[in-house]
Amino acid sequence: MGHYKDRIDARFARQEAKGVSKYGQTLEQNPRPAIEALEYAAEEITDFLMYLEEAKEKIEKMEALIKDFNEKINRDLWTAHGLKMIWNKAMARMEE
Repeated sequence: MGHYKDRIDARFARQEAKGVSKYGQTLEQNPRPAIEALEYAAEEITDFLMYLEEAKEKIEKMEALIKDFNEKINRDLWTAHGLKMIWNKAMARMEE
């Protein structure tokens, strides 16, 4: 079985154990009304959306840092290349 599925299965097991520990029953044993279950699910989805926004913001910051880093490396490489060319020209003139 794929490792993604293994991780999902493990997460399901952890969540079920957490629910039994917290509420003393499995989800199937919960007698709450369906509308309450839907409201709870909506709250969970809202939390999920918050986590998505957090992750997007962090990725955008990382991408900006990587872009800046790449630009600096390219600039430094061109500078180093330019200095090497100047050095080589100077050495060639000294040999003339």
